[in-house]
Amino acid sequence: MVVIVNGKEYQALQLGTVMTHPAYRHQGLAAKLINYILNKYGNEYDFTYLFANDKVLNFYPKFGFERVQESSFKVKASDLKKQVTPKSTLRKLDVNIQANLEGIVHHLISDETKMIHFSFMPERDYENIQSEPRTESDDILFVRPNLIEREKEILFPLTAHA
Repeated sequence: MVVIVNGKEYQALQLGTVMTHPAYRHQGLAAKLINYILNKYGNEYDFTYLFANDKVLNFYPKFGFERVQESSFKVKASDLKKQVTPKSTLRKLDVNIQANLEGIVHHLISDETKMIHFSFMPERDYENIQSEPRTESDDILFVRPNLIEREKEILFPLTAHA
């Protein structure tokens, strides 16, 4: 998967949920599987990442994964410029044309919408987007090697959370 951080593209490998059947636990099978994946595929990607629950926070650092604090992003609906486009406008999606955030959002919100919370990291071209460390989450981001540690704010899309 391609992950874009501050305009730079990275090739990333995501490890999905790692579980072991209760009858096979405490045999080192999860560690063997992770080592196999990292040895076989690790050099093909800029970094590997995964999401962990609070029960395994000490497990993944054994493989070189580092905890990364995600951020949350939001914007007041009133801070977005009103776009004058008919709501019924249909067009074919062109993946080569960058989406206009303000134009899209106004098709999705109502007059009662006060705040828009993003489940992805929006482009920082919009000066009114607020960010803060993400404090409420069921899972924690781990990255190996931590190429993105220099970034102050990062959020993987909600669809990447396993």
